[in-house]
Amino acid sequence: MVSSTLPTFISAFTGAVNPVVNSIGVRAYMGAPLIDRTGTAIGTICVVNTEESSWGRSGLEMIKSMAAEVMELIHRREQQLLR
Repeated sequence: MVSSTLPTFISAFTGAVNPVVNSIGVRAYMGAPLIDRTGTAIGTICVVNTEESSWGRSGLEMIKSMAAEVMELIHRREQQLLR
């Protein structure tokens, strides 16, 4: 789980070529991994902001909850496809 504001974000992505980051002016990022039942990270759910943001503990809890919800939807869809 990552929660970053501008200084950390810029230093983490210095030299990175990402047209989306540059074109919308990302100033803050928060993300949580999507981990399947085998423990494999299959992706990430992310939130970006064009203004400096400090999401705090409530933001971290929210994105963790959203990641769990996305994984539940994926698992349900897998079950439907296996029927």
